[in-house]
Amino acid sequence: MKKRCRRENNQARVTLGRPNLDLSKKHLRWLAIAVMALLAVTASSAALSAEFSSDETYRVAEGEIVDDDLYIAASEIYIDGIVQGDLIAVASYVEIGPTGVIDGDLWAVAAGVAVHGTVQDDLRAAASGIEVSGTVGD
Repeated sequence: MKKRCRRENNQARVTLGRPNLDLSKKHLRWLAIAVMALLAVTASSAALSAEFSSDETYRVAEGEIVDDDLYIAASEIYIDGIVQGDLIAVASYVEIGPTGVIDGDLWAVAAGVAVHGTVQDDLRAAASGIEVSGTVGD
């Protein structure tokens, strides 16, 4: 809220209020459409670039390809296929099998994390036990 100060008869007068915008209904309608379009584009690009899952046990089988970022919350997570993006995993146990490939980063929060496959980019894990017998890029 802006304060406006105006002098009348040598007295300062302060009024609170919005600035007086002279927009027609047509201009307001186009402004609203533009803002909504901008929000739709930014929200849809973020939503379409990821897959979300929450199960007791989550598995990407050998030969299966997930061509997006993957966000998983489960008790156990097993990746034996390919994730073409980042994997963000929260579980009791996270395992990247010998045939598992993560093309992006692996972010894991778990009691145990085992990487027997390939993580092309960074591995960031918070766990009580971490085993890496596979390949980690960065």
